[in-house]
Amino acid sequence: MWCLLSVLCEDIKFKCAYFNPMCSPRFFVCRPCPAGPVFRHFSVLLLLGIAPRLAAEQFGDFTYSEDDSSVTITKYTGTGGEVAVPSEIDGKPVKAIGKDAFFYQQTITRLELPDNLATIGTYAFAACDGLTSLVIPQSVSWIDGGAFTHCFNLTSITFKGNAPGVPAQSYVFSGAENRLIMYYYQGATGFTSPKWQNHPVVQLALPIPIILSMARLPGKFSVTISGVAGKTYQLQRNTGPGPAGVWTPVFTTEPLTGPEAELTDTAALADSATYRVAENSP
Repeated sequence: MWCLLSVLCEDIKFKCAYFNPMCSPRFFVCRPCPAGPVFRHFSVLLLLGIAPRLAAEQFGDFTYSEDDSSVTITKYTGTGGEVAVPSEIDGKPVKAIGKDAFFYQQTITRLELPDNLATIGTYAFAACDGLTSLVIPQSVSWIDGGAFTHCFNLTSITFKGNAPGVPAQSYVFSGAENRLIMYYYQGATGFTSPKWQNHPVVQLALPIPIILSMARLPGKFSVTISGVAGKTYQLQRNTGPGPAGVWTPVFTTEPLTGPEAELTDTAALADSATYRVAENSP
């Protein structure tokens, strides 16, 4: 049985994963250690009750809850390896990874998060020692306390968008020390240099353009891209058989003044054409 321990900072020998390195008090989530933990001068709160909650549902290796518009992953029940979190369940987008959902899943070696994910909960991926790298989608706007703490082998996290919000003094990425490097793309906001969240940062050139969204409506095609300020981008149409056909420019942006731009084609043949976006060379 799992327990939540509130342990005072006095002469403690403890082999299970802990998450808050601050001593006021420290918080542990534990299970029995092989040799048995030794405690002196401690106070323990054992949670025997279970708080009321909505009935959980299962989708493959994922336990989840849902509301009227979105899904939250509440538990991973698989065997590890390469794991892709679904972008949609029961016709609803997966918007959140819940508290402790992947806690101590040390056999996960690769993790793919969906592009519509918005929030990552407290200790969601804590102690996932098998992870060495991670990509945070552009859609993620909030990462809660301890979400990736004590992922000791994590050496790189790449953020595809702006820096997500994090709680103050939350130790979201603690445990990897300076082995962990944060990567973000040119034009992203919210990151600080030379460190962000106590880890070194590296700015990357954008793999331009990044396609953010596309929509094909009767008589219209539109695509929203992320690009570099000052550059112009061109939407090109091809009505031939495959990419070997002729690419015709149909829309060129003004020099970008912000991180995003929408390119559209309103021609009648937009319903059946193939499109691509390219940086517009002078």
